[in-house]
Amino acid sequence: MLNLVLKDLLIQKKSVLFAALYIILFVVAFQNMGELMYTTAMIAFTYILVMGGFANDDKNKVDTILNSLPIKRRNIVLCKFLSLFMFLAIGTATYLAVYFIFPVLGIPANVYPITLESFVGGLLAVSILNGIYFPLFFKLGYTRARVINLVIFFSVFFGVPSLVNFIVRTQDIEMFYRIVDFFERQSDIVIALTLLLLSSVLLLVSYVISVQLYKRREF
Repeated sequence: MLNLVLKDLLIQKKSVLFAALYIILFVVAFQNMGELMYTTAMIAFTYILVMGGFANDDKNKVDTILNSLPIKRRNIVLCKFLSLFMFLAIGTATYLAVYFIFPVLGIPANVYPITLESFVGGLLAVSILNGIYFPLFFKLGYTRARVINLVIFFSVFFGVPSLVNFIVRTQDIEMFYRIVDFFERQSDIVIALTLLLLSSVLLLVSYVISVQLYKRREF
């Protein structure tokens, strides 16, 4: 299984370098992101590599090859989910490298530190997006699902901040403030554990659905 996880990294070395470069450009271009800088950068970083992995599989007919081998389909699906955490770890390491190197090189750009909130927020956002992507990929394949996923990505990437601003500007925001007040009364650890639990549940549900859809797919 480890080889299947590493496969998605080894076959797209150029994409990894491009994604790392994207983080650098993102940090320089979006100085007004604040603590959301890390979260948003991880959404884009994992998106690039997840899409690249599925694209390479589709181009090289990897699914057909894997399903001709004595490998259970649930393990094939599991490896894709594990690859997601590998990409997130690489993206986090890249962001930390930028955070420490920029001041040393004297680059006049603010690189906001990774806080507990931004890390958990990034994990939750990545879990939600890929929890939607993966079942579509395993059901439809990369070619048929990529347009849908592109729409979902940009809708979330640009739509969520607009949605939050809209909710804040509306007059009927009592429920919104109740939710905010509830979380403000909790400790950072409790909030982090709650969001981590939510991320785990989302990915588990997505994994179960993906396995069922992939088992029914014909190659």
